[in-house]
Amino acid sequence: PTELLYNHWTPTNTTAKYPKPSNRITLNHSNVLVENGSYARLKDLKLSYTFDLKSKVVNMLQVYVCAQYLVTITGYSGEDPEVDAWGDDALPGVDKNGYPYSRTFSLGAKIRF
Repeated sequence: PTELLYNHWTPTNTTAKYPKPSNRITLNHSNVLVENGSYARLKDLKLSYTFDLKSKVVNMLQVYVCAQYLVTITGYSGEDPEVDAWGDDALPGVDKNGYPYSRTFSLGAKIRF
């Protein structure tokens, strides 16, 4: 976090929250940078309505709207709490600042003749 740059240990700041940034061994084996990654997410939503038409040309019309990754509720400070979702055997659960999922909307229709 950016706070690490400004609130790390120095000889004049001995009560800092984070250890010295140059001391990578301390940071890698510390729980200082661990945070709660709990989240709730509305991942997929599809709403559709079917019109049963009794015309000579169209028998059925269905319209629908789909949305993906609508809402994520979390206290996680990173971009996406679904950290390293596809797995990295060397560093499982480590946020490597990947792109978050995009919110996507689709609109469509099905027509039966």
